[in-house]
Amino acid sequence: MRILILIIGLFVTSSLFGQIAFFNIYSNNGDESGEGIVQLEDSSYMVTGSSSSFAPSLGSQAFLLHIDSMGNFMSSTHYGGPESEVGRRVLYQPNDGYYIAGYTNSYGNGGYDYYLVKTDLNGVEQWSQTYGGAGWERVWDAAIMPDSGVMMIGETSSNPTDNLDMYIVRTDKFGDTLWTKTIGGAGDDVLKGMASLNDSTYYVVGYTYVEDSLETNAVVMRIDDEGQIQLFDTLDLTGNTYLNALSYREGVKYMAVGYSNGNSPNGDDSYYVQFDTNGVILYEYSGPDDGDQVAQVVTDFGVPDVWYIGIDYENQWSEPNGNDCFVGRYLDNFVYAQSAVTLHYENPDYMGQLIETSDGGAVMVGRTYAASGMIASSSNLYVVKIGPNHLHPDIHNIVEQGVVNVSELSVSDDFHVYPNPANADLFVKSTSVTDGDVTLVDAFGRIVITEDLFLGELRIDLSSFKDGVYYLRLSSENTNSTRKIVIQH
Repeated sequence: MRILILIIGLFVTSSLFGQIAFFNIYSNNGDESGEGIVQLEDSSYMVTGSSSSFAPSLGSQAFLLHIDSMGNFMSSTHYGGPESEVGRRVLYQPNDGYYIAGYTNSYGNGGYDYYLVKTDLNGVEQWSQTYGGAGWERVWDAAIMPDSGVMMIGETSSNPTDNLDMYIVRTDKFGDTLWTKTIGGAGDDVLKGMASLNDSTYYVVGYTYVEDSLETNAVVMRIDDEGQIQLFDTLDLTGNTYLNALSYREGVKYMAVGYSNGNSPNGDDSYYVQFDTNGVILYEYSGPDDGDQVAQVVTDFGVPDVWYIGIDYENQWSEPNGNDCFVGRYLDNFVYAQSAVTLHYENPDYMGQLIETSDGGAVMVGRTYAASGMIASSSNLYVVKIGPNHLHPDIHNIVEQGVVNVSELSVSDDFHVYPNPANADLFVKSTSVTDGDVTLVDAFGRIVITEDLFLGELRIDLSSFKDGVYYLRLSSENTNSTRKIVIQH
């Protein structure tokens, strides 16, 4: 069982002339995954994803996690019902609030449906809506439109064949549907990434099954705010080809990334395509790579003609129990320039979204099993910040923090810890719990001691502990309760 903790105000950062780079993990009792992130005006971040720590008796919940510019926990709020929710993208509307675009199987018509939640600036839910049919719908990307409505893209299986079709939903600012569009045929057709051309036009990328060739081709599509398709290009390489993400250098060009399985006998090869604002292909590249390599995320940042690209890889250098993740700096012609981040841990690592930051760097969210003192079978949300001038985080200095707000923690009125602050001895007492475990955790999530609560009482000698903030957890068959304490000699 991982320790249920909330850590506030502590961080590890690499700083040079005010530049910021960090690698933070956020987790509690359950499984956590980071899917989307947005930066706010004060350089703090709002993160969304899925977590089972907020309501252990329910399924995973979508959430908003607010962290400051250094990665320190500020607040969190969760959303959803009795089953499972995933927040794929968090969209920020200044002076108004946030949209969480994702999918749910707690509400709606099918196994999963598109799920859109609107909150105020404090994360308080104002309304939620679902969209979809009797099959499964999943959102993969979304954007706020000029009228404060939302466009969501992804996939649906609500059709007679049960294959996946491209599914686009356009809502107004209240979540009411303005139009929907379904595109597909005999095989799987999915939209994965989107980026604006102007206020009324978007490019979207994904893949489609082409019956004539019996292959899957990458797709570049341009669509306007009324749902009219202005361009639909399939990119035909040898084998099957897929596009997963899209980034736009304003007024210049787009970069789309994905993978192909036709150029190498070793497995999947990363695939890159660059096109101008008219949809004209400028450059295209695919492998061969060593082992399986799949480009998952991409972003423009503060250096012209250079991109950060995130790649899943599985080869002789990766961990044996799943893929690892690598973020590199690439030139316009896809020439590798420099490594930025490598997540090389047991079990599969995952990249959710990679975006440019206001300081000319980039930030990425995802899921990993890397964490000291946390059980390897549970996944943890991570945020990786790459600083400007290619300042890379020290991934060996992992800062562990909580996803769950202290107000969400289970509290027993019969769990007494005193004195607080404490300097010599700390006393723990409970009249309802006579047999339990008491665990003291420091501000970095490390277990300091674990003692038995005997006949409802325990004394802890603090003489050897350093001053600072700690968290004391009482665990028994029927109780899980946490107290924040301060040691001050």
